[in-house]
Amino acid sequence: MITLISESIFRWLEKEDILPEDQHSLYVYAAYSMIFGMLPFIIITMLGIAFDMVKEGLLMVFTFMAIRKFSGGVHLKSARYCVFFSIFLLAISLRIIKLICHTGQINILSHLVITSVLIIWSFSPIDNAARRLMPKEKKVFKIIAVILSTTATIFYFSLQTMEHMQTAVPIGVGII
Repeated sequence: MITLISESIFRWLEKEDILPEDQHSLYVYAAYSMIFGMLPFIIITMLGIAFDMVKEGLLMVFTFMAIRKFSGGVHLKSARYCVFFSIFLLAISLRIIKLICHTGQINILSHLVITSVLIIWSFSPIDNAARRLMPKEKKVFKIIAVILSTTATIFYFSLQTMEHMQTAVPIGVGII
């Protein structure tokens, strides 16, 4: 589906004489990457509307994506499986946010946030077979992952202290 949309974008831009035909694969890949990168925001917005949690969902996914960009992670072999698994995890994450906000079980979340940050500090970045990191990239990505996860954790605990649970909890779940 994303491939078809990417191809359509290229054909439209080519028809408008914006892109040359000889760059077809490059621009289709660029469109594919852009759409695939926006997918979590699209999915979480739709799920957020369904659960009446758009703000919480966007806070969570923004926190998660910012940290994951530099900490690395596991990739599924198929984009289709990735999308379905992501929808499943995002829906569960929203339900967890709602549950914690309603029950006030913030202590469990705080322990999981601290554990997650320690794991990020210890193991980031996780290298991926699809794109190997150079030694300098590993060092820079680790520093950025540590800074982002630490900053998000400081925001999480600050918001929790100020009793802004509707904002703190999504950030905490995004860190995890």
